[in-house]
Amino acid sequence: MLSLTCSVYPAYAQYEQPGPTVRDEAKPLRLVIGAVKGLPRPENFVVEDLRSGAMKTPARKQTYRRPAPALFGRAVSGPLARYERVIGDTELNVSPLDLIAERFIERYGDKLKGNRLSVREFSFVIQESIDKPQGLVVIPLDPASIAIAVVTSIAGTAFMQALSPGRSARLQVTFTAELDGKRVTGSDFGSIVAETINDMPAKIVSQALDNAFYHFDNPEPLQRSEEPPSSEDKGTVEAPSETQKPE
Repeated sequence: MLSLTCSVYPAYAQYEQPGPTVRDEAKPLRLVIGAVKGLPRPENFVVEDLRSGAMKTPARKQTYRRPAPALFGRAVSGPLARYERVIGDTELNVSPLDLIAERFIERYGDKLKGNRLSVREFSFVIQESIDKPQGLVVIPLDPASIAIAVVTSIAGTAFMQALSPGRSARLQVTFTAELDGKRVTGSDFGSIVAETINDMPAKIVSQALDNAFYHFDNPEPLQRSEEPPSSEDKGTVEAPSETQKPE
C-alpha cells in the first residue's frame, strides 16, 4: 500500500502550478488613463456626453472556452479561455469626459469658444487570453474531464489578478465625437503586461486622441466627381434655325 502511494504522488505533483497573486476584489480597479490638470475651459465650450450606458458600466464576459476533448481523442490546441472586459467610468482614475476636454483645450485653446463637443464613444475594452492553467489545478482521472477542470479553475478569475506567464491582455481604446457637427474619431490598441500595467493604458489613450486630432486637422480630400459631359456628348438637340421654324 505504501509503494502505491509513493508512485502516485509524483504524477499528481507535476500538475501543480504556482498560484497567481490574487488582487483584492474589494478594491475597485483603477485603470490609469491620464491626468487632469484643471485647465480653465474656453467661454461657452460645452462637452456633451452621448455615450451609451454599456460604455460606462463595468462588464465582463467569457467569449471562448476550450472544448473538452473526447475520450482518447486528440487534444484541442489554442487558448484555454478568452474574456472581454469593458472598463467602466468607476474603474478609471479620472473622469474620461474631463480628460477629453483638457486634451481638446491643450490642442485648440480659445478656438473652442462657443463650440460644442458631443462625445458618442470613449470606450476601454480589454481582451484577455488564458493560455496556460493558472494556480493549482487538480487533474481528474477521466481524460474527458481534464479540460473542464482546467477551464473551471480560471473561469472566475478577474482581470488584473496577475498577468502571469500564460495570461495576456490587449486594450482597445476607441473615441468618436463631433465638434460642432464635424466628426472626430480615433483609436489605438496595445498589449498590457504586468510591468507596464500603470503607464501603458495612458499611452494608448493618448495615441488614440492624437490619431483623432490628426484626422480632424487633415481631412481626406473628397474624391473628384466625374467631369460633366461635353456638349457633344449631351445629345442635345439644337434649336431650329429661322428657315427651319414652322410657319
